[in-house]
Amino acid sequence: MKRLHFFFAFVIWTIASVHVAYASHQVDFRTPTTIITTVGQLTTLQPDIKNLGASSERFHITISASSPNEIEITNADIHTQTVDPQKGISLFSNIRTLTENDNVLTIKIFRDGDQSHFQPQPPISILVKSKKISLPEFGLSGLAQIMVIASVLYFSFGARFRRASSR
Repeated sequence: MKRLHFFFAFVIWTIASVHVAYASHQVDFRTPTTIITTVGQLTTLQPDIKNLGASSERFHITISASSPNEIEITNADIHTQTVDPQKGISLFSNIRTLTENDNVLTIKIFRDGDQSHFQPQPPISILVKSKKISLPEFGLSGLAQIMVIASVLYFSFGARFRRASSR
C-alpha cells in the first residue's frame, strides 16, 4: 500500500522572546524559532518588537541568511517609526526558499542611528526548513473534490473500458 504525503507551508510559532537591554534602552522581541515552508513559496515572517525603555525609540532591524543564495528575503533591512515606551509594533518581511536545504535567519536589533546598541549576543536565530512538495492551494475541500471527480470518471469510463477490453 502506497502512502501519499502532502507538506503544507506553515510556521511553527514556538515564540522566542529576547529581552535586550543597554543602559536605559530596553526592547522585547518576539519571533518564531522555526519556520517550515515550501520551496518557491512566499512565507511571511512577522517579528514583534516592544519598547520596554523609558523613552521613545526608533529601531533598525536586519535579517540575513546563513546561505543567502538559497533564500530570498524581502524587507531585510527594517527601520521602524518611533515606538513609544511600553508600546509594541509588528514588523513584516517575506522569505522565499530556493532549495530544500535548511537555512538559518539571523536577526539583529539596533537602536536606529547607532549600530553599537541592541545587538543581542548571540543574535536571534530562526531555523528555516523547506520542503519540495506542497498542496496548500487545494486544501482539504479541494482534495475531496478531486477524489469525487476521480471516482465519477473511474466508474463512468472504467466500466466502458472493461467491457470493451473483454470483447
